[in-house]
Amino acid sequence: KDLETSLRNKGQVLDGEEDQTRKTKETKLQSKNIFDNLMKNIEKEQRDRQERILELQRCIANKEESVKRRIER
Repeated sequence: KDLETSLRNKGQVLDGEEDQTRKTKETKLQSKNIFDNLMKNIEKEQRDRQERILELQRCIANKEESVKRRIER
């Protein structure tokens, strides 16, 4: 009887440990997914920012060319 009780208690402890391990793995996976998404967003923002800078540079060049042609006329 004592051995059965001990076995039952150890089984409960094992179940608790397995639950804790599963929760830890889930948390790590969620954290990794959040980190990956954050890095993707950062890369996208950097690309968008770079594209805006290039567009502004093109606009400035067009304005300068326009002013240059106006002066020549």
